[in-house]
Parts: sequence; C-alpha cells; structure tokens
Amino acid sequence: MFVSAHGSYLVRGQAGLEQRFLCAFYDADTPPPATDKDLERAGYSIEWRADGIVTFFRNDAGFLSSSPSLALHHMPGVDRCEIFRDVDLDILPPPLPHIEEAEHISKKIHQVGIFRDNPGIYPEVYVENRNSVVSMNQSYEYSFWSEGGFYEIKDFIKEHYGEDILHYYLAISPDYPAARADLFRYLCLYAVGGVYFDLKTSFTHSLDTTIRPGDRFLLSRWYHGAQVHLEIEHMPYGEYEQYYIICAAGHPLLRKIIQQALCNIRVYQPYPNGTGSYGVLRFVGPLMYSMIVHEYRKHYEDIVRNIHSWSNGIQYSIFRKHDDHHQHQNQMGEKHYYRVDTPIVTEGYFS
Repeated sequence: MFVSAHGSYLVRGQAGLEQRFLCAFYDADTPPPATDKDLERAGYSIEWRADGIVTFFRNDAGFLSSSPSLALHHMPGVDRCEIFRDVDLDILPPPLPHIEEAEHISKKIHQVGIFRDNPGIYPEVYVENRNSVVSMNQSYEYSFWSEGGFYEIKDFIKEHYGEDILHYYLAISPDYPAARADLFRYLCLYAVGGVYFDLKTSFTHSLDTTIRPGDRFLLSRWYHGAQVHLEIEHMPYGEYEQYYIICAAGHPLLRKIIQQALCNIRVYQPYPNGTGSYGVLRFVGPLMYSMIVHEYRKHYEDIVRNIHSWSNGIQYSIFRKHDDHHQHQNQMGEKHYYRVDTPIVTEGYFS
C-alpha cells in the first residue's frame, strides 16, 4: 500500500484513485489499496526512491500530491506531500480490542504526567489547580496516571488491551513523554470513559454543569478558529481542542482515533513524518486528532455534541504566559518536545 505523509493511503475507488486514512483499512466497506498496476493504468510513471519512498508522475498533470483533506492534487515538483511510502499492509497493527459502548460519560477524572526524573510524582506547581478541580467534582473518581506511580500506565494498557497494544505505546521514544501521554489519554477514555485534562488545564465550574446525562463525546474547537497548520487548513472552523477530552467508554469515533495513532506509530519514519513538536502534533497529537474527528464525526452526529469550552469554564492553562509552562518543565529537569529532534519512534523498535 502507498502511504502518504498525512497517515492516509491510496485506494482503488469506484471513480479512480482516492485516499483514505489508515484507520479506514479496518472497515469492511473500504476499497482495496491501490497497487502499482492501478497507478500505471491511471497514466502515472512510478519512480522508486531510497527507503521505500515512491513518487507518481503524469505528463499532463505533474506529481501526484496528497492532502489532509483526502483530496488528490498534482504539483510541478516534489516535496513532503508528493512522496509516498510503499508499506507492506501485513505490518499494520491488529484491530483494537472491542469495548462495549457506554450510554453515558462515567464520573471519572484522569490526568497524565510522565516524568523520567520524577516518576509518579505530581508536580507541585499544579497541585492547587488539581485540588480545586477535585473539590468541585467530589462525585468523580480521580486518577493521576504515570509511569512508575500508583496508577501505572503500562499496567492499565496491559490489563485493558494486552501486550500487543502496550508494544505500540512503548515504541514511542522516552524522549517524547507528551506523545506517550497523547496515546494514553485515548486508550484510557476508550476503555473506561470519563474526563481527561492536561495538568495545566483548569475548570471553573463543576463538570456536572457541562455534561448532560445523554452525552457521549463532547467536542470543541479553539476559540480563534486555529488553522495555522497544513493539516487543518481545510477545516472551516479550525483545530479541535485536545488538551481535554470528555468521552464515554467504547465510543466508535475515539476508536478511529486510536487505530489511526497505532498505524501512524507502525509506519513512522523521521522523514516525512517529522520529529520534535510538529512531528508529535501530527503523529498522535491534536492535529491527528482533529483530522480524524473532522473526517469521521459525520457518521456519529447523534452521539457527539459541540460545546464552547470557555463558556463552560474550561481554561486551557493556569499560566498567564505560554512560556511559563515550559519554564516549569525545565525546572523539573524535563525537556519540552519542541526542543527535541530525535525520532519519535525508537529506531529499530519494530525490526
């Protein structure tokens, strides 16, 4: 199968070549992956390059170019969007274990903190904020998930998903605890449901004033309609907020998100998938989350609801300045992922 830099792949649709996100590979009604013969029949010459990279060129159009919107275009030259990787479909991860859909959002609050130098320790700078949220929501069960603490991430994944999925979590380099935290928040909520929020995120109202009895998945977008990245330029209202997630266990849209994240881990290469902060954002983070939500929420409109985070008392950060968060991480001996340029998946992990 030919996989793009956006986590999509070429399929042989009824009208010709199309794109699907990798998570669609597990759907029974998805068209088959396009082969080199399909590309040749569509008039493309194929150039096989190093490391499994391939480009497709048509004399009357140019180089085939992928888009996060799943549209296909043509460009006169080759950049990140014009390269595909030839991937053996047999290496893709197994289907995610099925978890029964819950009919409501469980009264559970989850936070995640992965600190190599202080395993399992809740950072002092966030304690007051945590205590405030917990005191406003005393009917909720609170868990702080970490590697090496009382609520152990690896034990949770192994219990609910087995060794296979734990294998994918551990494939993410320890240099990127934020990427591990991204994947775990999805896995945690899919398994048991509830409310996840970042350590720096705060609530000024009780969660019961926001969550309705019939809610299954609450979605919101950044108030400024963020469209600053290629991956979300096609979304009319911009990026979805992912620093908090409120979702019922077993939700099929969250299942799509997890399956995409696992596929992204398995097919990852530093080029074209990236490293550092931007790499994480589109690998398992909020850009990937936004792309999958945008593409598939239309299938689940009866079990998702839009909210406005600010008017519901959800505040992105307790810090007045964005850099203050980074400074506190530095004081704890942690390196923020925007300063890291090593591969996100440990090199040779799947060899």
